[in-house]
Order: sequence, then structure tokens, then C-alpha cells
Amino acid sequence: LAWLRKLPDDLPSALERSLATVRGVLQRTHDRAGASAELRLVESADLLLGEPRVEHRVRRLWPGGRLPPAAPKAVVFDMDGTLTEAGNVDFSAMREMVGAAPGERVDICQRLRDET
Repeated sequence: LAWLRKLPDDLPSALERSLATVRGVLQRTHDRAGASAELRLVESADLLLGEPRVEHRVRRLWPGGRLPPAAPKAVVFDMDGTLTEAGNVDFSAMREMVGAAPGERVDICQRLRDET
């Protein structure tokens, strides 16, 4: 939301900077403390408050900018376990539950909607 507030008329740039900020915090956490460490937010203030290094660019996925009806309307990042407990989301079990073959690309939510 911070980048959207700073760049209200430039959604692609706001998304790029948001992604770069999250990526930078995760990278710094991993580099300084290992994979099981708490997020290094305080130590990453320069990334959170400054201009992040954008390595990935946004591009339009759908012609004309209109999303298809089944397109995601939002993306939620749960980085601190507020919505789920870390490690307790079993994607293998979910895939098995909807009958997905190993290696098959499947939209688990859509399969569940189709079954109801």
C-alpha cells in the first residue's frame, strides 16, 4: 500500500517496487540469519523506506488490460503467520484431494469449486 500511495497513477511501478522490497527483506534475512530466522525488518529499514533495486518488471498478461473472469482479484502475502501457521499448509495433500496427477499444473481452488 505504501508504494501505491507514493505512485497512485503508476500501478506497474508500485507493484515492481513492492516486489523488490519484499524480495530484498527476504534476501537480507536469509543472508544474515539463515532460512529459519525471523524477518529482518528493522535491519531492512533502508529497503522499506528507500528506493528498492527493481530486478523484475511488470508486464501485461491479458490483452487490453481486462482480466478474464477467473483471474485473481488480489494476492495475499502472509509473511508472519497471521493467516496460517508456517509449515502447516500441505499442498501435496491438497493436490491429492482434488485428484491432481504428479507434476500436473492445477488450480486447486477451481477444482474445489467444480466439485461443489
